[in-house]
Amino acid sequence: MQKRTLMTILLWGLIASGVHAQQGPKYRIGLTFAPSLSWFSPDTRDYISEGTRMGTSFGLIGEYHLSYHYVISTNFLVSSFGGKLRYRDDVPAYGVHEIQRDYRLRYFEVPVTFKGQTSQFGYMTYFGRIGFAPGFNLKATGDDQFSSGSTGITLSNDIKGEIPLIRLAFVAGAGAEYSLGGRMSLVGQLLYSNGFTNNLKGRNRVSGAAQSATSNYISLHVGVIF
Repeated sequence: MQKRTLMTILLWGLIASGVHAQQGPKYRIGLTFAPSLSWFSPDTRDYISEGTRMGTSFGLIGEYHLSYHYVISTNFLVSSFGGKLRYRDDVPAYGVHEIQRDYRLRYFEVPVTFKGQTSQFGYMTYFGRIGFAPGFNLKATGDDQFSSGSTGITLSNDIKGEIPLIRLAFVAGAGAEYSLGGRMSLVGQLLYSNGFTNNLKGRNRVSGAAQSATSNYISLHVGVIF
């Protein structure tokens, strides 16, 4: 009886040790950097998307492990992105012209995602993540390009007053970690941020239409986590 009790205690001890070893650290932090490609999707009539612009994100990674395979992941990012729109506008001192505006926006973003990851294969662990990202506008400038007669003109403007303070986005991504030993890993992931709140405010000075467009970007994150 004593031998059976001892064996049971040892068995449960081994199971508990195995579970603990599989779970690993409960909290992890790290650093990340990402180049991005961003664009606008306009909803206002006669507003036309004129392509993409390059941007960057950098900041901190934070993770809370519910278990080895399931993680709540949060980033604290300073992100620069934007896009290009073409539309008619009444330009002060120049009158009504068709302009192309290059939007350059900077946000403090806090994406909160649910992350599912595989077991480790050799040095590699693979994961997917999905969630939402609130962002808070820090800076906004716009370069307006148009022609007056035969002259091409570019005007740079502070347009922070034309950009809402808060941007909300749906985010989804996938990537992998490469173990460097111990708790440290290199991380790489591709992330898609799809804005679902209006990224413009105010009305067009020619048509009077409310300005509406959502911003989106794809970013390639590289970083280290430990």
